[in-house]
Amino acid sequence: MRSFLCKVMPACEGQYLAALIASNLVKAGLTNKKGILTNIRHLAVLLDIGESRRTGFFAIIGGILGWMAKTSKGQRVKAGLLEKYAM
Repeated sequence: MRSFLCKVMPACEGQYLAALIASNLVKAGLTNKKGILTNIRHLAVLLDIGESRRTGFFAIIGGILGWMAKTSKGQRVKAGLLEKYAM
């Protein structure tokens, strides 16, 4: 019999962490009224953690966000998000 975690965890641990951090950012009030993150670096890091891949026009935007997540400031933001919101 499969354990409970196998039923609720996505295939990738990164997707789970990204969803957990995103839900905690919403609870902390770091989104606008529509639920969109107010800090672009948080969005870039969440897409990087979740190993998100985009196609078409959004691949260009995704490339820019991926670059933002890979910079030294992006790495500091990633460490902070993982420490504070990935409980």
